[in-house]
Amino acid sequence: MQEAKIVDEFISKLEKLFSADDMEKIKHALSYASFKHSSQVRESGEPYIVHPIAVAEILLEYGIDAGMICAALLHDVLEDTDTKLSELKSLFGGEVAELVNGVSRVKTLRYKSSSENENTESLRKMFVAMAKDIRVIMIKLADRLNNMRTLGNMSAEHQVRKSLDTRDVYIPIAERLGLGKIKGELEDLCFMYLYPTEYAEISKLLDRTLEKHSKDLEEVNKKLKEMLVEVGIEGEVKSRIKRIYSVYKKSQAKGMESIYDLLAHRIIVDTVKDCYFCLGQIHNYWKPVPGRIKDYIAAPKKNGYQSLHTTLLTEEGMPFEVQIRTKEMNEVAEMGVAAHWEYKQGSSKEGTQYRWLRDLLDLMNRCSDPNDFLEHSKIAMYQDQ
Repeated sequence: MQEAKIVDEFISKLEKLFSADDMEKIKHALSYASFKHSSQVRESGEPYIVHPIAVAEILLEYGIDAGMICAALLHDVLEDTDTKLSELKSLFGGEVAELVNGVSRVKTLRYKSSSENENTESLRKMFVAMAKDIRVIMIKLADRLNNMRTLGNMSAEHQVRKSLDTRDVYIPIAERLGLGKIKGELEDLCFMYLYPTEYAEISKLLDRTLEKHSKDLEEVNKKLKEMLVEVGIEGEVKSRIKRIYSVYKKSQAKGMESIYDLLAHRIIVDTVKDCYFCLGQIHNYWKPVPGRIKDYIAAPKKNGYQSLHTTLLTEEGMPFEVQIRTKEMNEVAEMGVAAHWEYKQGSSKEGTQYRWLRDLLDLMNRCSDPNDFLEHSKIAMYQDQ
């Protein structure tokens, strides 16, 4: 009964996004995956098909095509059932079959392994999969995110092990590919399992902040919208409380007493010129905090992220952060690699900020010593960790 409801809701959601022909392919993949996983259940006791559906729903936010939906639904059939690759190719075509095969080949990535050779081989497979079709890693990240969301059904030992692998491997991949939303949620989930006491403390702090300053959050949001109207700039304003792990990380660097800008607002405008103009206008409305202005437009982050950041004080002395970016910059911040790679058409044409991946693959082909490759790959992927 529960499975039927989940399937019906999923199909209903997709029918608003895909053509009748695409829906026929997706329903075929869903039916096939349901049959293949029919004897399997999750640790929670739910039918296994709930997991592939959840993976596909995570990826829906990235504007994926029907082929990728099919691959997401089928991503475990090669590894967990008696399905053969030739059967997948015959039923769903070479593109979908190769995506599923790519996800199965990558399997579980671990940063710390009992064997350096095993670790090197895992990283090699990951980089080859990323270069061949970035959608493989997109599916793998969505798979890991859903597994982390449902980790509460596992033993404490399993929770810690999965969280360590996620923290050390999957989060840096998401960061490198600019998938900020997936990265942020994975960070919070890992933090919850690895540092439960600190997680609870920061959660309570944010809850108190929201309870105390919810009206302030709404008021600043309203004033930012009024400012855009007054200066004649078309734009959108979004407001939120910062993420739990983000606050914790900042507290580790600067001390908890220095964490005050827990409220964040985002202004999305049309042009770079509008970004800088808005920054000046905002500083006329509110007093900026010295040393808290960052220009990631002039100096983008390594993963292509661009935005202006400034921290300000209300008349009552309440601090808050404002981020200002164009629509294109916001798409990059939200979509990451999906905004640059033409993965929807099955192409692996990358933007210049992902040239490091090509360089790393060239190095892989030249390196005779596996340990040299492993060290270079760690530098390329995890240099900020």
